[in-house]
Amino acid sequence: MTTETATAVYAGLAESEDHGLGALSAVLFCTSLRVQDEPDDETVRTAVDELLASHVVDDFYPLVGQVAGDYPDLYLTRITWCRRAVSAAFAALTFSPAW
Repeated sequence: MTTETATAVYAGLAESEDHGLGALSAVLFCTSLRVQDEPDDETVRTAVDELLASHVVDDFYPLVGQVAGDYPDLYLTRITWCRRAVSAAFAALTFSPAW
């Protein structure tokens, strides 16, 4: 159930590949995974999928923005790692335009 939920949620939403990457990066940002744990691709996909499936939060961007405002140094380090981790973990996914 890992890749399917992320694909279903974001395939129709993404207007470009970068937007899909940004959306999945925001979800990963809000998980408890840490760069120090050096999670593999499957762990990243599972964490993203589980958070999406939990419906705890419907919009992850405000949470990411809050951290960016309160802790800019932490934000930059974490979001950079999230984008790299998501790029690797979801490399096989393609995000098609919603139109």
